[in-house]
Amino acid sequence: MKFWHLNKEAFTKTQKILIIIFITAVLFRIAFILTMPYLNVDSRYYDKIASNLAMGNGYSLSDSAPYSPDVNRPPLYPAFISVIYRIFGLHNYTAVRLTQALLDSFTCIVIYYIARIPFDSRASLFASALASVYPFTAIYTATLLRETLLTLLITITVLAAMNVAKNRSLKNCIFLGLFVGIGVLCKTIVLLFPLLLFFWLFFAYPDKKKTLIYAAITMIAVVVVMMPWGIRDYRLRNSSSNNDKLTFSETGGIGYDFYFGTLEYEYSTDEMVNHQDEIAEKERARDPSIGMSDGNLHYLKMGWERIKLNPVNYIINRIIHIPRVWITTFGVFNSLFLTSMAFTACILVLVLGLIGIWLAKPHWKESMPILLMIVYFTLVYFPFHAEARYTIPVRPCLLIFVAISLLQVGHVCRKFFVSWRTREKL
Repeated sequence: MKFWHLNKEAFTKTQKILIIIFITAVLFRIAFILTMPYLNVDSRYYDKIASNLAMGNGYSLSDSAPYSPDVNRPPLYPAFISVIYRIFGLHNYTAVRLTQALLDSFTCIVIYYIARIPFDSRASLFASALASVYPFTAIYTATLLRETLLTLLITITVLAAMNVAKNRSLKNCIFLGLFVGIGVLCKTIVLLFPLLLFFWLFFAYPDKKKTLIYAAITMIAVVVVMMPWGIRDYRLRNSSSNNDKLTFSETGGIGYDFYFGTLEYEYSTDEMVNHQDEIAEKERARDPSIGMSDGNLHYLKMGWERIKLNPVNYIINRIIHIPRVWITTFGVFNSLFLTSMAFTACILVLVLGLIGIWLAKPHWKESMPILLMIVYFTLVYFPFHAEARYTIPVRPCLLIFVAISLLQVGHVCRKFFVSWRTREKL
């Protein structure tokens, strides 16, 4: 039965369940807000830019005048924090975190509507409920990091992509392009997802010309959203002494992560995660130019030179590290027991998600945009030094397939119980 064909009584029941899920999600995230630290190195950068924006000093990391414009971070998350600072006061971290708790709780509701397209209402509500108590997205609501905002944008983008797959209309394609563009303003890595989506649509549907036209419309919408900030970055980069000519925020971070990704077959995972400063000092001893330029191209060129020295080892190392974008040790808990439990849960969710993807095989065509986003976020970091938090934005989507897997387990258990009771009566 289609969601929009539900009778009034059933729709009201679904609404009530979604309200309960939303409230549960908010309370669950508040528990993390009350117990988790809220600032790390990246958080302080966002806080500084947001404070300058709120005070009218521009998009800058500077502590005092003249306020030099920053070109290394996309604007959406600092702008989001600055709006909260303007309303509730500078450095009001509690207001930011509570707002993030509301946004992430709304993400759980969006998950229902995503899952409802290929699956039934029971599976969709279960996926939404799982998302409401999923700790590894809830944790980030307690920190000043963009993961929570990006997660909401990614889930809305997936929903838009599902609608495009169902009906490649002008309105749906523009809506998809707008949200991809907004996502790019939060994190640049989102930019290429529409190309992957329309590549699949090109081969999945017979009308090739229509698919190409709507792909172009979608990318035009993406460019329209990101163009003003891209022009701003281009002008600033070309007017400065920095020789880096790439034109969008965060490109410096991409170059840095690419370079560090080429070091991972020389250093252990612990060293890469917890001792980056020491590694940087060792690398500066080999090449004094490291750290002398913040340019993206500088790091890209150095990384490429390292790859050419041993390309086979680099490729093998990158393949080995693919699971790391989904599995982490969660050392933030500072407890061996909690860390072990979190690690086990992380593995369990990944395994159940993969099983659920297989069980959903009859619905692959309808659910392909969900799968493509999961695959995209897994592979897009292949060349880079990546962390498990980079896949946080698509983990609620994976929970849809975890729900499918758990429901199948429940179905098998019920059948076994009924069969056992029947034999007992005989």
